[in-house]
Amino acid sequence: MPEVNGENLLTFKIKGQYFGICVEDVKEIIRVPEITEIPNSSQYMVGVINLRGRIISVFNLALLMNKGMEEVSEKSRIIVVEKNDNLVGFIVDEVTEVVKFDKELIEENLLGDEFLRGIVKGNKGKLILLLDFSNILSYLLKNVQAEVKNKDKMNINNENIKSKQERQIVSFKLNDQEFGIEVNKIKEIIRYDYNISEIPNSPNFVEGMINLRGILVPVINLRKFFSMDSKEKDDYTRIIIVLSSNKLFGLTVDKVNEVLRVPENLISLPPSFSENNGYINEVVKKENRLILMLNTEKILTDSGNINLLDNANLEEEENKVEDSNELQVVTFEVNSHLFGFEISAIKEINKVNSVTPLPCTPDYIRGIVNLRGELVTIIDINSIFYNIKSDLLENTRIIIMEKKRDKIGVIAEKVHEVRRVKKEILEDVKKDEAGIENKYIKYILKDSEKMVIILDEKFLFEL
Repeated sequence: MPEVNGENLLTFKIKGQYFGICVEDVKEIIRVPEITEIPNSSQYMVGVINLRGRIISVFNLALLMNKGMEEVSEKSRIIVVEKNDNLVGFIVDEVTEVVKFDKELIEENLLGDEFLRGIVKGNKGKLILLLDFSNILSYLLKNVQAEVKNKDKMNINNENIKSKQERQIVSFKLNDQEFGIEVNKIKEIIRYDYNISEIPNSPNFVEGMINLRGILVPVINLRKFFSMDSKEKDDYTRIIIVLSSNKLFGLTVDKVNEVLRVPENLISLPPSFSENNGYINEVVKKENRLILMLNTEKILTDSGNINLLDNANLEEEENKVEDSNELQVVTFEVNSHLFGFEISAIKEINKVNSVTPLPCTPDYIRGIVNLRGELVTIIDINSIFYNIKSDLLENTRIIIMEKKRDKIGVIAEKVHEVRRVKKEILEDVKKDEAGIENKYIKYILKDSEKMVIILDEKFLFEL
């Protein structure tokens, strides 16, 4: 046993049992923050946290010590351990004290447990089990395959370059967890109101097929794919149509949140938690949120026999889009009316933060918001079209558009979907043929039960 004469030990409790760890191995001790769970990860893994910009894996130490699950309480803490360039967190019931023990007070480990260094007899005869975190981390690396080396993704020399590069993502909810997919992988987002035909002998997470403008698209229920509890479909349920490896498939999600532009320096590689995982390939650190980026290629590969699409037909469909036969639009609701913008005009879609009113401005200018250091003017088109002020509620979103260096945000009471529309069903509105001022309108979408007005974003910059 290594010499521990005069060693400072941090002691803590798990299920009433005292444990100890060398203070030199402890990076810091923190309260238990919000932990982002990782689907299909190891049973020992609680999830990940954002520790001042670093993604830290958090493990259940009670399970590792065969003491069952820990209940998080006000006294619970995460001990962040650094050992051999590895940085991980372990949840404990309670941190008790830092004490100094002499060598003669430590007995060798006679329990045959590879996670223990030895046993200390403390005050009043209490036994303190000294943990060997080198062995614990080795076990995690070997058996759980947790890549807990949370080194910075970018070095100092390219940090400034990376911070200027951005990626556009769509974030969505599953079981109160936030996930994301890059916009360039998404063909469209549709409401859950299609007729879905079951596929015989398919996995239980495959809901079936939908007919999307002549293309058969398999639909995967992400809740079932990740073994989450089932949930009834509602008005917020959406199907995200994804193109991956020249295959088109749908992912059912609880709710689409927003479209974000994220600087590269806020995107990190996550731990690789098990050889059967790999469904999360990146983690976005967005203020106090962690967004888990889905590896759609891995999901498609592991979904087995749903790969039923004809590549040639899909390529032909893609060529139609490139030939400008279709428009991709985002539809949204204002005062119970449906509107849309071409997606090419949209920079991002955000939740509503604090809007600062501006004095002596028209009613349709609600104020300004701070968007990552840039001031964005917020326009209420409800006030322009109907002379009504929009309420800023939970489902309200701000659609951000940019022209040169100017940014404008449009209040949408509710964002509905992203869809591809054939130009043949769009009516090109001419002057004096619409009920509202025509300079605002590009097209009217005619195939819906409810008319959708596709707005010309140029008018926003001319107000």
